[in-house]
Amino acid sequence: MSQIDLPTANNHPSFQSDLRTVIALALVPAIGLGIARFAYALLLPAMQPSLGWSYADAGWMTSVNAAGYMVAALLAARVIAYAGAYRVMAGGHCMRYRFDFTWRHK
Repeated sequence: MSQIDLPTANNHPSFQSDLRTVIALALVPAIGLGIARFAYALLLPAMQPSLGWSYADAGWMTSVNAAGYMVAALLAARVIAYAGAYRVMAGGHCMRYRFDFTWRHK
């Protein structure tokens, strides 16, 4: 049987460049999500009067938002371990397009 050689720094000249590209593509969405997540807390005081929320209401909404992130992260890790990353990604895309189609055609 022949053995397949995986690209490494020794046998693939552009491996370092490819690796940097993959890392950059992985970091960009993470940075964007982080900025959006923390921007919510900065924008909430400006949104508060137009929403008619008291400080307690805004605090509860922020707490529920943070709890939702935590539950989703913990649940996603278990679902990926059970079903596999590819199935979870494919299922997420299908659900996203299903909900987007339903929302736009009401």
